[in-house]
Amino acid sequence: MSNDLPPSHQILNAARDASGGDIARAMRWYRTEPIVPLDYKTAERLVAEGRAADVLRAMRCSEVGLTGWPFRNRERLA
Repeated sequence: MSNDLPPSHQILNAARDASGGDIARAMRWYRTEPIVPLDYKTAERLVAEGRAADVLRAMRCSEVGLTGWPFRNRERLA
C-alpha cells in the first residue's frame, strides 16, 4: 500500500466512499460484515492478521462487479 495512512484508515476511507459518505455504516461494515471471498472474516479481523492489502483488493474487485460487496446494495447495512 503506497498510502501513508494506516491500513485500517485506508479501508475505512474506501468503505466510507462506497457507502455514500456514511462513516457509521462504514465502521459497522468494517467491524461486523464477513467478506465472503476472504474466508468470511471481517475487515477488522483481516487487518489484525496483516491482510489489509487483501481487503483493499477485494474492495477494488467488487467495484467492477467481480465479488459480492455489501455496498453494492446499500440497504443491506441500514
